[in-house]
Parts: sequence; structure tokens; C-alpha cells
Amino acid sequence: MNRVWAHYFGRGLIDPVDDLSPLNPPSHPQLLQELCDGFIQNKYDLRWLHRTILNSRTYQQSSQPHPRARATRRTTPHSTPAG
Repeated sequence: MNRVWAHYFGRGLIDPVDDLSPLNPPSHPQLLQELCDGFIQNKYDLRWLHRTILNSRTYQQSSQPHPRARATRRTTPHSTPAG
């Protein structure tokens, strides 16, 4: 889930993507758990996962920050282009 999320948003729910340790918790643990549960329920269907992420409200948001939004490295109110 984390790698696919990072593919589309430039950063995973756990960042860095490969640092899966208790000392590096996800930014949105409930979202990560829901994606994991849905992926398992859908028999590990990658098309389901991609479709779910691409149809999400989060993915549909603009990549341009709102002028008054306070962005931080950990959580941003908009998507961050990969680079």
C-alpha cells in the first residue's frame, strides 16, 4: 500500500517508504490500515488498490497549495509532485 501511495503522491504514508519500523509511524495509520484491509478483502488485487487511490478525494485534490495553508514536511494539504 505504502509504495503505491508513494507512487501517486511522491511520498508514502510511511516516509521514507522502506523504513517500516515502530520508530517511524505512518502519517495516517487508519488510512493505511483501511487500504491494507481492503486489499486483503479484494484478494490482493492491485487493480482494486490503484482504482481506490485514484478515485479517492485525496487524489482528486489540486496539487497547488491553498494560499493560507500551512504545509509541513509530514502532512501537506495538497499533493506533492514526485521529484
